[in-house]
Amino acid sequence: MSKVSILGSGAWASALANVLSDNGKSSLLYSKNVDKVNEINTLHTNSRNIDIKFSSLVSATSSIKDLLMFSDILLLAVKSDSLPNYISEIKKIIGSKKIHIINVIKGFIGENNLTVSSFINNELKDNLLSFTSLVGPSFAIEVVKKDLTCVTAVSLNNEIALKVQKLFSNQYFRVYTSDDLIGCEISSSYKNAIAIGSGILSGLNYGDNARSALITRGLNEIIKFGLFFGAKEHTFYGLSGIGDLLLTCTSTTSRNFMFGYNLAKKSFSSENSLLENQTIEGIKTIKVIHDISKKNNLQTPIIDSLYNVIYLNRSISEEVDSLMLRPLKVENE
Repeated sequence: MSKVSILGSGAWASALANVLSDNGKSSLLYSKNVDKVNEINTLHTNSRNIDIKFSSLVSATSSIKDLLMFSDILLLAVKSDSLPNYISEIKKIIGSKKIHIINVIKGFIGENNLTVSSFINNELKDNLLSFTSLVGPSFAIEVVKKDLTCVTAVSLNNEIALKVQKLFSNQYFRVYTSDDLIGCEISSSYKNAIAIGSGILSGLNYGDNARSALITRGLNEIIKFGLFFGAKEHTFYGLSGIGDLLLTCTSTTSRNFMFGYNLAKKSFSSENSLLENQTIEGIKTIKVIHDISKKNNLQTPIIDSLYNVIYLNRSISEEVDSLMLRPLKVENE
């Protein structure tokens, strides 16, 4: 593993290309935007997405064919809703080539709301050598600044997880390994929804008591939801669980947190919430988890209230009251 093709050229794709560069590995970023590609290749910057200065080990292309030819490792770093179109394009070109997939996309994919691993296994099963997710509490800008960051490489193949761990790890970017793919995928998606709730509370001027309660009860929901689908409980106490949840729920750098904050402040409506060049994954996640929980009779009161606010335009204050005045119960039931 010495070269990596990166499908995407946003902030996180750029930050990971920079990590690889610091580790002496070459990477090729993909963008449809020819001007961005030219900027990366000539100025070694990416001013549209993040303040960064690339080394000569990082280059860019607007050709999917060139991207696939560059390496047998393909890192997925695009918006979740655009992944199906990119995979369709890749399937037309890839032929019999075998590839390792490293995924950093969080969320559910397509009309069937599949996890990324399930979607990729369905679409690229004849070309897939391995699938690994790289997840955990990590803002791109801090990784670029070489702030200390810890994440997890999650794969059903431990040998591959160890190789991905070695590929990315250095003095400021530490990678652990895990084999609980479903647990990590669920927690890394679910936390975006809880972060919207945290932002709402902040926008309503509630204090740290309320935020702490939301995070704790949100974690409880995530664990119960994950266990239903076969996840391992200890996963939710790790980097992809409580680690990612804490980061996303407590920082104004979090897009999902800021969406909730601005929604509570009425800075914009949920109908036009997708800010330019940003993705609020938690919006779709709320609907997906709400629908799944209703289908399977799961108890997800925080998700239900967020769904009522965002999709049914219910009063935020009334939903807060509804959560607080539910029938009293034992904490861990």
